[in-house]
Amino acid sequence: MGKLPSVAIVTRETRMEGLLKRRPTKGALGFSLNAAMDIGAVARKRRQEQRTWELEDAVLCDIQGLAVMEAYEEEATVYEKNVRRIRNDLNRMDYPIAMVNRELLSTYDFGRCMAVVVVGQDGLVANTAKYAQGIPIIGVNGDPEQNEGRLLPFLANEAQLGIARVAQHRAKIQDITLASVELTNGQSMLAFNDFFIGYQSHQSARYILQARGKAEQQISSGVIVSTGAGSTGWLSSVYNMTCGVAQRYGSTFAAPPAMAWDEPRLKWAVREPFRTKQTGVDLVVGEIESNDEIIIESLMPNDGVIFSDGIERDYLEFNSGTAAHISVAKERAQLVLR
Repeated sequence: MGKLPSVAIVTRETRMEGLLKRRPTKGALGFSLNAAMDIGAVARKRRQEQRTWELEDAVLCDIQGLAVMEAYEEEATVYEKNVRRIRNDLNRMDYPIAMVNRELLSTYDFGRCMAVVVVGQDGLVANTAKYAQGIPIIGVNGDPEQNEGRLLPFLANEAQLGIARVAQHRAKIQDITLASVELTNGQSMLAFNDFFIGYQSHQSARYILQARGKAEQQISSGVIVSTGAGSTGWLSSVYNMTCGVAQRYGSTFAAPPAMAWDEPRLKWAVREPFRTKQTGVDLVVGEIESNDEIIIESLMPNDGVIFSDGIERDYLEFNSGTAAHISVAKERAQLVLR
């Protein structure tokens, strides 16, 4: 008899857990928060003879640091309570449960999963979808008071309902288009929201962009390629800037039409392109249809990168001699609707 399909529960580290990694005790954490928020430190040094002012500022900082730590603790308590609730509810359904931390997403094999329950913020769904390709994702809002929940239609007490609908093939599924990048060295990556192609720091990126049958050498702050799901995110900031500049100088600018999440095309934009004797600014925005691609060839001897969905630490090296082929991915994400 074969193994039962499993259910993965994807979680994230809370801000409290992250802080405690760097400050192993709450006492040390409180001291750190107080020091970070001590905005009156310089002024107090200049007024060392005025002890009353010093004491007042110190008390204020203690109160502020304590308030931040209490907020982090409350946030962690709510999130951990919801994770326990979900795990207990799903355990009663007799499916094997695998707990997967966000840091392990790229190494976990989702192949035997019937469904994936993501407990978090919207970004955790985007991060998970790149690795759980074609597997229904049930997004659970880990803290409804704090999270917008655009990709998190379920509450903690409804995760069991979502799993039941998937198991009975009654779930409403929203297909979501992904973006794909393939490098000439064989490496590849998917994006739920967007890709960034450019330099690792704030230096200008140098590359050759091929699109619409043309090629152009460019210097810019990098290229963003967005899916429909990500088109209201980072990409929109480029259009917002363009619109603001146009309006300031009396021109009109029509915002691009929104893309549906399942629309099989991508949008791309070059950030802050420079015109020089060797570089142009004619290819700065465009679309990639389902049967098309853009090609970007790196001219950066080092520190060129490609990363997706804002996760800078999980990147592909993109240095001279490497070309990136960017297109609509064959794979699609599947988000379970409530």
